[in-house]
Amino acid sequence: MSPDLRVRRRINRTLRKRPAWDKSEWFAALYREQGIVCPVAEFAYTHLERYSGITFSRVRPSDRLCDLQWTSVCWYDWELQLCNDFYCRFGIDLTDCLDRFMPSTIGDLALFLNQQWLKKPRYDDKTSAI
Repeated sequence: MSPDLRVRRRINRTLRKRPAWDKSEWFAALYREQGIVCPVAEFAYTHLERYSGITFSRVRPSDRLCDLQWTSVCWYDWELQLCNDFYCRFGIDLTDCLDRFMPSTIGDLALFLNQQWLKKPRYDDKTSAI
């Protein structure tokens, strides 16, 4: 199933009212205080935008996935792609734990990714700073 492009355009039009932040501003303003590490925030910023087509510079942690109509704006396999991309980037397999996780907000999803990242030993990570 493909994304609903009309819904995606409508969501992006609505978000245009908000200020846009680059990756480092987004991380500093929204996630540093929540303990989300920079590599995970950067991953969320770029990859969740790729899956949804939503301009993530205007998305906030409190944005609810249902309000963003996440299942309508993403490709049907976005969760599989997330697992694959997270594994390729960090060497962490999310497939077993993502099925049981039901995020309600973007912040919940970012916190989940951060928790998985924190569980991984750091000697082999492939991270970069923003």
